[in-house]
Amino acid sequence: MKMYYVVNARLPNKKAYGIQIAKMCEAFIEAGVDFTLIIPRTRAARSSSTRDFYHLRVDIPTVTLPAPDWYDKGRIGYAISSLIFAKFLFYHFLYRRLRGERGYPASRIREALRRHGTLVRDYVPLENQYHHFFVLEKRTV
Repeated sequence: MKMYYVVNARLPNKKAYGIQIAKMCEAFIEAGVDFTLIIPRTRAARSSSTRDFYHLRVDIPTVTLPAPDWYDKGRIGYAISSLIFAKFLFYHFLYRRLRGERGYPASRIREALRRHGTLVRDYVPLENQYHHFFVLEKRTV
């Protein structure tokens, strides 16, 4: 299963959300997910590797997209940086789609998740029909 984790934040950093993102990435990779982290190109992204910074057991495949590093310039700077990042994110996925890469149907994702636990709930929020949320119950051995 292919998964993209899109994060509009400076990574790596020492804040709690940075640690949580890194540990989630590590868990997905160790669970066997074909995983890619997508972040904006900032000073922090250029300074060190995510694996070394967070002392992770695995490398995290990362794509850095162009965006000005104006996240500390107030609301306007953050908004401009976010819009430019979103634009390049759109082009990134459009390019992948034109090359023939497609997403997986929900049935294939459910099948892969059932190998790791019991699927308790599967729902789609009303606000966005393209998101699927799955609740798994861990198997007891």
